[in-house]
Amino acid sequence: MSKMQQTCTYALKVQDVCGCFEFLGSRDSGEKLHSRIVELLGSQENKDMKLELDFNGVCGVAHAFADEVFGLLFARFGVEYIKTRIVLSNANDTIKSMINFAIKERIKKARDTNGI
Repeated sequence: MSKMQQTCTYALKVQDVCGCFEFLGSRDSGEKLHSRIVELLGSQENKDMKLELDFNGVCGVAHAFADEVFGLLFARFGVEYIKTRIVLSNANDTIKSMINFAIKERIKKARDTNGI
């Protein structure tokens, strides 16, 4: 990216995609959010865009949800993609811990599969 280009950030309320639930537990909800993230960040015109995922109103997420969203993003794009393109806002420590756990499990699975 040249110095003249600026990275824009698009804010996405998680509850707008997954429903107005305080706890997100299903893979179906996770698949909806995962698909929306890939749709927004995957296009060539949005290659420099960052995505802010706003967890306002969400108190917790289940492992199935976190794996469907973040575990599969890791498996598809790698951890640097997540670190550089996605920002979490209003995510409490419980949500962050579950997301980190899902990603760590995918990393372990990849290492076990590849014999690393």
